[in-house]
Amino acid sequence: KGTYKLGEQITVTGKAMAYSGNPVTDATVSFRVMRNARFPWFRRWFFDPPFVPAMEITQGKTTTNAEGEFTVRFEAIPDLSVPKEDMPLFDYSVEADVSDINGETHSAQTNVSVGYKALLIATGLADEVNGAEDLKFTLETTNLNGQPEAASGTLSIHRIKIPEDYLFPRKWQKPDLFTMTRSAFKKSFPNEIYDNEDDISTWEKGESVLNRSF
Repeated sequence: KGTYKLGEQITVTGKAMAYSGNPVTDATVSFRVMRNARFPWFRRWFFDPPFVPAMEITQGKTTTNAEGEFTVRFEAIPDLSVPKEDMPLFDYSVEADVSDINGETHSAQTNVSVGYKALLIATGLADEVNGAEDLKFTLETTNLNGQPEAASGTLSIHRIKIPEDYLFPRKWQKPDLFTMTRSAFKKSFPNEIYDNEDDISTWEKGESVLNRSF
């Protein structure tokens, strides 16, 4: 719960309980924290997102207290090789192995997600709607771990200016390196996609049809 920032110290609390329901005290806890990167779907990747290898952030041992609880603290270190504009989400996987005085060991794992932006905003708006009908949809704000988070802001909806040129669907992946200039490509292949002109999010905004605070 709550919001986290990259570079901050994060505390995760665990609890070891016996099957009978009583806490497991003075148990040895071995833990490690792994970082993985993922990219939200709304980045509209038209090709495979960059590969980011997993990295171990920290590891160590601790013991459970009288309530069977233990804490794991780590710094939410980002991967600086990933550009901020790609809006990566870093998942910190906390793995713990708890061994009681009899040597019986059980394991558990949880995730904490941290990114350059603290909130995720989702709507119940469908991709295609009937513009002739009254439109109603919901808006929900959560933190990066899916927990509800109160927020306020402004909702704006604009009509998009449709490009004049008709484009054929892309027949191959977007190249990593362009060997032709845009003008030369368009002269030879006027209706083919050169770069990202098929990405609706890059099209020019037109008139505003709704502005509302929430």
